[in-house]
Amino acid sequence: MADAPPAPPSRGTQGPPRGDGAAADPALQARAQVASRRVNRFGLIAIASLVAGSLPLPWAIAGLPFGLLALVFGVMALVASLDARVRGGAIALLSVSLVVVTLLVLAQLVQVVVYPVTFANQECRSQALTEAALAACEEQLPGGGAGFPFGEG
Repeated sequence: MADAPPAPPSRGTQGPPRGDGAAADPALQARAQVASRRVNRFGLIAIASLVAGSLPLPWAIAGLPFGLLALVFGVMALVASLDARVRGGAIALLSVSLVVVTLLVLAQLVQVVVYPVTFANQECRSQALTEAALAACEEQLPGGGAGFPFGEG
């Protein structure tokens, strides 16, 4: 019996399993669940903003409040994820998603600023049946459509 290998230590003396620190601490696991719910809400609201923003005017303007709400939920999700010590690329992915939603909100803000012109152009283009009619719609834009909405540069 002296040659028998030593018994492996019991599970209680090894500490938490590798890569799963949340399983050992119930409070950390609860924070991770809260972070997960907030990330899910952020994702759903961001998708709603994207879908609403792709609708024709004036409905596309509804994407802006969804985008702003997504930014709020995204920041809350990022803070909750950092608090829950989420590992891996989740924090990086959430940060990149926040940047993308911020750019989407800025694009929607530009659409609100130039709303009268873009709405008139959209109406003109929806009634145009030929390439000549589409070109006439572009000519109605300020600066003949070149570089709109920022001018000819």
